[in-house]
Amino acid sequence: MGQLIETPRLRIRPYRLGDAAAVVQGLNNWEVARWLGRVPHPYEREDFAIFFDADGLQKWPARAAICRGVEVIGGIGIGEHLGYWLAQPYWGQGYATEAARAMVQYYFDNHAKDTLGSGYFAGNLASARVLEKCGFREVRRGMNDSRSNRCAMPHVWMELTRAEWEGA
Repeated sequence: MGQLIETPRLRIRPYRLGDAAAVVQGLNNWEVARWLGRVPHPYEREDFAIFFDADGLQKWPARAAICRGVEVIGGIGIGEHLGYWLAQPYWGQGYATEAARAMVQYYFDNHAKDTLGSGYFAGNLASARVLEKCGFREVRRGMNDSRSNRCAMPHVWMELTRAEWEGA
């Protein structure tokens, strides 16, 4: 499994220590953090350590940088589910959908599992649209913890099967 995914406009690669400033700036924005389950707010430089294990190795593909050229504009990860974020200046330009589609393809190319999960907090219509464009479908609604909001919030869980992805 390679550690670089390229799309027409983006590169998805492991985080590097030098990415800390861009990540802190992007995630320390309340408009970004409020929609993410595991991100604290305020987001500090020390929080960036989560992208690496105890040996300092990057957690690819569970946590990866979305880059436009050499600039980090967001993050994406895939493991049991797909998650992503973009710094606010890059919203509404199709970057999240482009990165999500590339990561979903990577997942199904490199994993035997036939179902991938994701989701979004109710009200995050942009994220809902990204997942719908990738073929995810709603499977249930409920409450999910939000570290930045310090409470459980209404959440929509979605799934995508390999057959749905390949048939799209």
